[in-house]
Amino acid sequence: DPSGNSIYVITGANAPTASSGLVPNPVNKAVHQDIAVDTWKKKGDRWVKTGRSYYTFAATGGVDWWVGPNWLGIGTSWTATWATGRVFDETTNRKVGNGTVASILQTTPEEDNEFKAYLDTFVGKEDGYSLARHNCRMFSQWMFQKAQAKFPNRDVINAK
Repeated sequence: DPSGNSIYVITGANAPTASSGLVPNPVNKAVHQDIAVDTWKKKGDRWVKTGRSYYTFAATGGVDWWVGPNWLGIGTSWTATWATGRVFDETTNRKVGNGTVASILQTTPEEDNEFKAYLDTFVGKEDGYSLARHNCRMFSQWMFQKAQAKFPNRDVINAK
């Protein structure tokens, strides 16, 4: 995105690290997804880009039964699994430029800050985790859909 104002889904190279309770592995690195958003600070009358924040949903190793109709409170999706997952802010474990951008939503600095604040409300939240459905990819893609709904007049660019 030439403007640098974006919300992204990023695939690969940004797998969860040991700090988020997982040991990275090559398969996870190949399929893992994050939702990322550019960060901004107002300096006088202009916006200055300060970086990018990354969020993911990853298994924690916890064992518990999760059954419910509203996964993470973000949508109607029944969960029935024994594994626990948690939303992590992985910003300190990521490097801008790693991975492949799968989708971009072109936004404004104000919208990016608003969406970052929304994502921050999920950090630490736990729910059922499964490789088949309730995982990092579903979390990232659903959050991207939430961003599209919040900012409906913005352009979406999907990877080819």
